[in-house]
Amino acid sequence: MQLLIYTLTIWLGLYLLRRDWRDARLFWTGVGLLLYAATVAALTFGASGADGRTARPVPALPMQLWWLLALPALCWMGAALALLPAHEPWREHLARFWRYGQWPLIVLLAPLFVAAGATANAFARPLQLVLAGAVLAPLVLITMLLFRARAQVAMPDAPQGPRFVALLGVLIPMLGLSMAALLLPFTIVPPAWIIMGMGLDLLLLGFVIGGLDAFTQGETLLPDLLLSLDATLLYVLLFGGLVGATMLLSTGVTPPMLALLLATIGASAIVQAFAPHLQHQLDRLALGQDPELVQERAELRALADTLPRLDPIRMLNLEDEEAFVRQVRRALSQMEDLTKLSVNPLIDLPLVQTQLAQEDQADSTLARAQALKSILEEAIQRLKPASASKFEAVAAWRYYNALYFPYVVGLKPYSRRTIHNNLEPAAQEALAWFRSQVPERTLYNWQNAGARLVAQYIAERHTLTIH
Repeated sequence: MQLLIYTLTIWLGLYLLRRDWRDARLFWTGVGLLLYAATVAALTFGASGADGRTARPVPALPMQLWWLLALPALCWMGAALALLPAHEPWREHLARFWRYGQWPLIVLLAPLFVAAGATANAFARPLQLVLAGAVLAPLVLITMLLFRARAQVAMPDAPQGPRFVALLGVLIPMLGLSMAALLLPFTIVPPAWIIMGMGLDLLLLGFVIGGLDAFTQGETLLPDLLLSLDATLLYVLLFGGLVGATMLLSTGVTPPMLALLLATIGASAIVQAFAPHLQHQLDRLALGQDPELVQERAELRALADTLPRLDPIRMLNLEDEEAFVRQVRRALSQMEDLTKLSVNPLIDLPLVQTQLAQEDQADSTLARAQALKSILEEAIQRLKPASASKFEAVAAWRYYNALYFPYVVGLKPYSRRTIHNNLEPAAQEALAWFRSQVPERTLYNWQNAGARLVAQYIAERHTLTIH
């Protein structure tokens, strides 16, 4: 049972990171699953028999490692904070408490748990209560805020969104109850089984976050998810099965062999999840003398990786103005990644086919995405006032600046992880202006207004095309 939960959690965590590790929802949910897998690995070691041939009944997690239980919950809180709307007043306060309060507290509690477990002293129970209070109270508050803002969390153009938010409202309290049950002075169910139940909660939360991301991107989740799961299980059975057979027939469940089995399962999941990236590095090593070939192979792999995510019933809605604006807004945010743009319903526009015909290009998913990108860039250029300047910090330029520099140039003015090198002077001026003069919420509003103008331009061109 532990090995199955370990395999599934490490697979889903890596899958979510592979989807887009830059998305805070996916990143923290994926990291939380991987940290939970580390807890299960510790639990599995505790279940190995001392004689190397037997396995004890499922034990409780050693006191020295109880602080590990808080890490998946803290990571999930990071994902939940990213789900809250930007205008939620409590979001920034909770984010600061999460970043500067909860994480440092866990770092301080970890050595105390180690000492309490080593000496079996009376401070173990108070430490558990402090740990529970530090995690559960904010978790309850975030759950209430998510429920209150469910209309913004659930994408309006995704009918399944409200169901996912309803699932969040059920699964988060279940995760909290599992943690609380571990701290009761008496337990009907062995603690290890409660820990396994937490794993099921985290897996379901991972599926919900993956589903919300898929609907946000206009994709379908299940085919790609099952393909990844099947490939991971095949890798695990192929390589982990050899280690398991050796343990069964020869060595028994010894700590070194158990460590090898867990490492093999983890390595198999990593190889499967990041196979395209590994193949790209091999291409650079073997075909480095031909960069164009390396780039072409990378684009084809990216397209092949995207095909299982295509929604077969995606709808291009031109009658509903608000839905069309949302599709355009999403396409603008996907401009820097053709693989994401290729699943946008706008690639089915007759205008895109006309663009391909004018450029004398063969019709393909990647070619349509490139044509849609060209149309979006043309629409953004229409927002630029008549001037020889490339950037001006005036009101007439705000919509052009808000769309061109973040989406065409690729500026991320509020990201702490992004490093902007080799920028043109206009882009450097724009970056400094965004950071010093434009609040993030203001930029978001300008982008929404600019997206509406781009949608109007595309709709007018579409009308001319079909007539």
